[in-house]
Amino acid sequence: MPHVSVMLSTYNRAHLVGRTIESVLAQEFQDWDLAVVDDASQDNTAEVASRYCRADSRIRLLVNEKNLGLVRNWNHCLDLAVGPLVQNLQSDDLVDPDYLCLVSQMFDEHPHLGFVAASCRYIDAEDRVISPGTPRPPRLYSAGDEAVTGLLAGGWPHVSSIVFRRQCYLDLGKFDERIWNGPDVEMDTRLASRYGYYHLGGVHTSFRRHGTNLGVLNYLCRDFLQTNLLLLSLAYGYLSSAGLRQMGIADLDRHVAGLVAGNALNGVPLMIAHGRPGLARYYLREAFRLDPRTWRRARFWKYVPLLALPGVGRRIMQRRLGVTASDLARVTQVEASLAALHVPEGSQTNA
Repeated sequence: MPHVSVMLSTYNRAHLVGRTIESVLAQEFQDWDLAVVDDASQDNTAEVASRYCRADSRIRLLVNEKNLGLVRNWNHCLDLAVGPLVQNLQSDDLVDPDYLCLVSQMFDEHPHLGFVAASCRYIDAEDRVISPGTPRPPRLYSAGDEAVTGLLAGGWPHVSSIVFRRQCYLDLGKFDERIWNGPDVEMDTRLASRYGYYHLGGVHTSFRRHGTNLGVLNYLCRDFLQTNLLLLSLAYGYLSSAGLRQMGIADLDRHVAGLVAGNALNGVPLMIAHGRPGLARYYLREAFRLDPRTWRRARFWKYVPLLALPGVGRRIMQRRLGVTASDLARVTQVEASLAALHVPEGSQTNA
């Protein structure tokens, strides 16, 4: 049995999945197996992955008969894992050669850990570094309020850096399939409420930014805010009453509504820039509904005139956000896909 099962969920990543697989092959730690789970891709992702399977017996390829969507395929990957440690690696990200070695050492030193994580750098489609990432002091977080607060206040680690102890999610459950956007956030806080975690602090993984940012695509789904509300309610709900007070939260529902209102407001300029004024107005209204104090924010009053003059506003925001013709085409393509599939886009864009 391998010590680490690397589970690689993928969908239409023929041009990138090979580099992700090669980053696993380059690991100094060699006691791993790699399962590439192709979610019924429409390109030749499976063909690319199969070449690596033929060259290394530790790699296996499984192709779903039908598309499960991101979260269900993540859970399918967890079902297929066999090692005591499991990494949920995204098919366009990279891991540094020393990462699994460092992770394995941490689990050996701290047998109570639920997961180990690290910081990431940002790279483009050609592996060029966009940002080197920000290291932080390494820290061991105790299970409960300390670990949950560490995530809520300090930011979530790079999803591809997370290595779980398999028994933890067998005990507490896998990714919540109601949450199509950010399911790792809820699962991380759930595990942290019961198990400690260790953040290595250093930058050991690479997050790839390419094409239209997924954050834009999220806002094409009107149920994004509903999902975000559920996600944050669950995540903050893992804090005890004392933990909430320590974070200065007197009213959990109001606090979460304010966070979601801020996210709704973030969607306004994105939808303006991508020529979706109807959705932009929807997010502006929802921001105000969720938190009436929104009208006090300077951003609120910046967006109102942009919506009053949609053509001018679109050009202004496109220049400011660097939106290209290919980005606009991608959004149109995604909308057509959503209309045909009747499922949240988050289920297919990030695997």
